[in-house]
Amino acid sequence: MSVLAILFAMAANGPSESVRIRISHQFIAAVAKDRDPVATGVVQALTAEQAAQLKAFKSCKPAVLSQPRAPNLSSILWRCREDRKEVMWVTELLFDGSKVVSIEIFPASSRPGIG
Repeated sequence: MSVLAILFAMAANGPSESVRIRISHQFIAAVAKDRDPVATGVVQALTAEQAAQLKAFKSCKPAVLSQPRAPNLSSILWRCREDRKEVMWVTELLFDGSKVVSIEIFPASSRPGIG
């Protein structure tokens, strides 16, 4: 296999796991410090609803989840306390190369096997 073919195959599989983890931690840091992830360059865009949801995660405990079968995806689990209950949310970062092109935020309870 040529070097070019190997590089193309690597690019088609998305960024390396270490790159996804590093960017996920940058995203977490922006949220924890109440900084706009778009302004810090971590993500390209957020809706107003997503920005409001992320502000609510500032005091939550985050954890980056492994996604070995989804090379273009990184998931962050947020454990939050609401009215003496633990509530879990997930933020999925979708990558194109080493850039986050979109995010999705949803309750962990909506997807089996998370949390």
